[in-house]
Amino acid sequence: MDCYADPMLPEQRARSSSRDTARGTVTLDVTGGGGPAESVEGTVLVDAKGEVVGVDVEPSSNRRVVVMLGRHEDVATTRSAKVSVSRSPNGEVASVTVSS
Repeated sequence: MDCYADPMLPEQRARSSSRDTARGTVTLDVTGGGGPAESVEGTVLVDAKGEVVGVDVEPSSNRRVVVMLGRHEDVATTRSAKVSVSRSPNGEVASVTVSS
Protein backbone atom coordinates (compact mmCIF):
# COMPACT_ATOMS: atom_id res chain seq x y z
CA MET A 1 0.00 0.00 0.00
CA ASP A 2 1.94 3.01 -1.23
CA CYS A 3 -0.17 5.45 0.76
CA TYR A 4 1.42 4.17 3.98
CA ALA A 5 4.97 4.58 2.70
CA ASP A 6 4.55 8.38 2.47
CA PRO A 7 7.25 9.95 4.69
CA MET A 8 5.01 13.00 5.18
CA LEU A 9 2.56 11.10 7.41
CA PRO A 10 3.25 11.53 11.12
CA GLU A 11 4.60 8.24 12.41
CA GLN A 12 5.52 6.67 15.71
CA ARG A 13 7.34 3.34 15.99
CA ALA A 14 5.87 0.70 18.28
CA ARG A 15 8.52 -0.82 20.52
CA SER A 16 6.60 -4.04 21.11
CA SER A 17 3.27 -5.78 20.71
CA SER A 18 1.24 -8.17 22.82
CA ARG A 19 -1.70 -10.40 22.01
CA ASP A 20 -4.53 -11.11 24.46
CA THR A 21 -6.13 -14.24 23.05
CA ALA A 22 -8.89 -14.24 25.68
CA ARG A 23 -10.05 -10.78 24.57
CA GLY A 24 -9.06 -11.17 20.93
CA THR A 25 -6.91 -8.03 20.93
CA VAL A 26 -3.47 -6.92 19.82
CA THR A 27 -1.79 -3.99 21.59
CA LEU A 28 1.04 -1.98 20.09
CA ASP A 29 3.12 -0.36 22.83
CA VAL A 30 4.80 2.87 21.79
CA THR A 31 6.03 4.57 24.97
CA GLY A 32 4.45 2.60 27.81
CA GLY A 33 2.10 4.12 30.31
CA GLY A 34 -0.36 6.65 29.05
CA GLY A 35 -3.64 7.98 30.28
CA PRO A 36 -7.16 6.61 30.03
CA ALA A 37 -7.96 4.90 26.74
CA GLU A 38 -10.35 6.44 24.24
CA SER A 39 -12.12 4.75 21.35
CA VAL A 40 -11.30 6.33 17.97
CA GLU A 41 -11.48 5.46 14.28
CA GLY A 42 -8.48 3.68 12.84
CA THR A 43 -7.20 1.74 9.89
CA VAL A 44 -5.46 -1.53 10.75
CA LEU A 45 -2.51 -2.35 8.48
CA VAL A 46 -2.14 -6.11 7.99
CA ASP A 47 0.54 -8.23 6.32
CA ALA A 48 -0.03 -11.21 4.00
CA LYS A 49 -0.06 -13.59 7.01
CA GLY A 50 -2.85 -11.63 8.69
CA GLU A 51 -0.60 -10.09 11.36
CA VAL A 52 -0.93 -6.45 12.42
CA VAL A 53 1.90 -4.36 10.94
CA GLY A 54 0.59 -1.01 12.15
CA VAL A 55 -2.40 1.19 12.81
CA ASP A 56 -3.34 4.49 11.19
CA VAL A 57 -4.91 6.25 14.19
CA GLU A 58 -7.63 8.83 13.43
CA PRO A 59 -6.82 8.99 9.68
CA SER A 60 -9.39 11.76 9.07
CA SER A 61 -8.28 13.94 11.99
CA ASN A 62 -5.58 16.52 12.59
CA ARG A 63 -4.42 14.15 15.40
CA ARG A 64 -3.59 11.49 12.80
CA VAL A 65 -0.55 9.32 13.46
CA VAL A 66 0.56 6.03 11.95
CA VAL A 67 1.89 3.61 14.58
CA MET A 68 4.15 1.06 12.86
CA LEU A 69 5.40 -2.20 14.31
CA GLY A 70 6.58 -3.67 11.02
CA ARG A 71 7.75 -2.38 7.67
CA HIS A 72 5.56 -0.30 5.36
CA GLU A 73 6.47 -2.71 2.56
CA ASP A 74 4.82 -5.58 4.46
CA VAL A 75 1.33 -4.03 4.41
CA ALA A 76 -0.82 -6.28 2.21
CA THR A 77 -4.28 -5.05 3.18
CA THR A 78 -6.10 -2.63 5.44
CA ARG A 79 -9.35 -2.64 7.36
CA SER A 80 -11.28 0.07 9.17
CA ALA A 81 -11.82 -0.47 12.88
CA LYS A 82 -12.54 1.21 16.17
CA VAL A 83 -9.27 1.25 18.09
CA SER A 84 -8.52 2.02 21.71
CA VAL A 85 -5.79 4.64 22.15
CA SER A 86 -3.95 5.69 25.29
CA ARG A 87 -1.98 8.94 25.06
CA SER A 88 0.96 10.32 27.02
CA PRO A 89 0.61 13.69 28.79
CA ASN A 90 2.03 15.47 25.71
CA GLY A 91 -0.64 13.90 23.47
CA GLU A 92 1.50 11.30 21.71
CA VAL A 93 0.15 7.79 21.36
CA ALA A 94 1.40 5.60 24.23
CA SER A 95 -0.41 2.45 23.07
CA VAL A 96 -3.07 1.39 20.62
CA THR A 97 -5.24 -1.72 20.93
CA VAL A 98 -7.18 -3.34 18.10
CA SER A 99 -9.52 -6.31 17.98
CA SER A 100 -7.88 -9.12 16.04
